[in-house]
Amino acid sequence: MSSKPRKFAVVADLLKDTSSRGAGVEEMMNAKQIRRDRIVPDPDQPRKSFPQESLEELAASLKGRGILQPIAVWYDRPHDRYVIIHGERRWRAAGIAGLETMPAIVREDQASSERLIDQLMENLQREDLNDVDRADGLAHLKEAMGGVAWERVADAVGIGRTRLFQLLDLLDTKKTPEPEQQAIRKGELTEKHIRVLRRVSGPLREGLRRVIIEDKLSAKDADMAADALVRNPSMSINTTAEQVTEAVRRIRVEAKTPREPEPRMNLRGLLPAGQTLPTIDAAALKDVQASAERLLRYLLAMSTEPLDPAEAKRLRPLIRRLRDTADLYLDSVKE
Repeated sequence: MSSKPRKFAVVADLLKDTSSRGAGVEEMMNAKQIRRDRIVPDPDQPRKSFPQESLEELAASLKGRGILQPIAVWYDRPHDRYVIIHGERRWRAAGIAGLETMPAIVREDQASSERLIDQLMENLQREDLNDVDRADGLAHLKEAMGGVAWERVADAVGIGRTRLFQLLDLLDTKKTPEPEQQAIRKGELTEKHIRVLRRVSGPLREGLRRVIIEDKLSAKDADMAADALVRNPSMSINTTAEQVTEAVRRIRVEAKTPREPEPRMNLRGLLPAGQTLPTIDAAALKDVQASAERLLRYLLAMSTEPLDPAEAKRLRPLIRRLRDTADLYLDSVKE
């Protein structure tokens, strides 16, 4: 007598790993291997810039080792596609590497504001996200959250109010012109560089920006260069950006070049013809100090009030000679 084969119901508990390695571990039902052509970027993704060189380096790594970290996506049911929440850089590099599929964690449908918060939270933790894209993402987040106050946006992504408004200033073309925004996106400038550039204007700003980008100056070096430009009486609205660039480079070279103290006898060559060196005694030292203080006040006054061009031309070589003599003296004195 034949009997019907029994039907067994497979329950999830039977598939659990009951060994010691399975303790405290849960299987993920939403991790999938997805064809890359079914995945699309999210237009609201904060990251807009993907340097080609960086993508090619990542692609070379993916070819050798594969994708070690799954990207995160959500399923767009009306269009039957998977939209990237974070991991677009890996998705792009996978295309360069020729990978047809990639691992992804599929999240449940989310409101657009929740997805954007996820994207921002992910990207704000990454140092390679440039500050303009970060600021642009914050602006989109405010819109997605229904135009809430900026304080609520700051709370949502865990960023301080001061830092938030520093970033948002990068989107104001009056404070950060378009060329500087593009330079930030390319990784040539940072938000700290922009704060330095705002200290000057016109050709001084353009020239300083060129030096920062071409010579790859740090924000600290750029700040020192801005100091020198502000104090330099020869810099004016008529100065060209090329002259500013040349001046900054000359200042940096001079600052790095140690002066060789000249023998004291050679200092006599700096004296105007027919004059002799005075005797240095207590009275002379007191007179030097008083004269130096008086000269300093005059120089400060001249730097704030424009001089007649002819007078400035006559004084400039004398002041430079004084500066050179003072430098030689200071270099020759052992501390």
